[in-house]
Amino acid sequence: MHRLALAATLVLLTDAAHAVPAFQQLYRRHAKAAVASCLVCHQGGAGGKLNDYGRDFMKAGANLKAFTALDGTDSDGDGAKNADEARAGSNPGDPASTPKKPGAWAAGIKPEDTLPLDDLADLFPQAARFEVKEYELTAADLAAVGAALDGVPLGPEDAVATLFFPVDTKATPPTRVGVALFSAESTPDGLLLTAVGLGADGRVVKALGALYGPTGRDSLKELGKQLTGRSSESPLRIGTDLKPMKGRKKLGEAGARAFRKDLLMIAQLLAGGH
Repeated sequence: MHRLALAATLVLLTDAAHAVPAFQQLYRRHAKAAVASCLVCHQGGAGGKLNDYGRDFMKAGANLKAFTALDGTDSDGDGAKNADEARAGSNPGDPASTPKKPGAWAAGIKPEDTLPLDDLADLFPQAARFEVKEYELTAADLAAVGAALDGVPLGPEDAVATLFFPVDTKATPPTRVGVALFSAESTPDGLLLTAVGLGADGRVVKALGALYGPTGRDSLKELGKQLTGRSSESPLRIGTDLKPMKGRKKLGEAGARAFRKDLLMIAQLLAGGH
């Protein structure tokens, strides 16, 4: 695995098949969890195979409501409800971790267990260090992004976001040279995951994405390539600004919207004085 140095402006813990930091933030907020990590849903850290809680989370819709739906259940079969495990600092996806005996899983958490290091390395292969910052969007932020996107204010699931800033460590002083955002959106066809990396000029250097549904993974690579050089001001309309995905019209349209939302979210956060 590619290793990166991380200078965190806030302590972070998170995931999804790209890693999606918002899931960890939402988990901590909803469950008032003492500890959060990708290990809550994944085996072996960010992007690893889903554990029992992770599979239940996906089946429940992989959204904010899914956390509530799982509170009263015992995903890992260890006799403790998921909500009780979260509050006690034990892992609802690990039967060896219980409220009475949480185990050492939290103490052993490493950056690669909680942050999308592989995907960050894919977006910014030359970066040796990233600064990380969590954000909370206001109602005004959500309304502004929604208005620019499709006229509908964004919901509570979009109220948290994490930005990753690649740093040029050779510059004096070290200088941020870009920004990346990872996001997830629950759709009727599955979980749509996207990530965009922007250079210092505010234009896309690379975009990643895929839909994870009942039949497996459907990549957005064909669409992502077309985003190179685009900015938050790019409409990203299929058929006008972007070529349609052959035989996958619905996915292409959903992907274009998700990528545009990512770009608008970054612009709003960086311009909003957060």
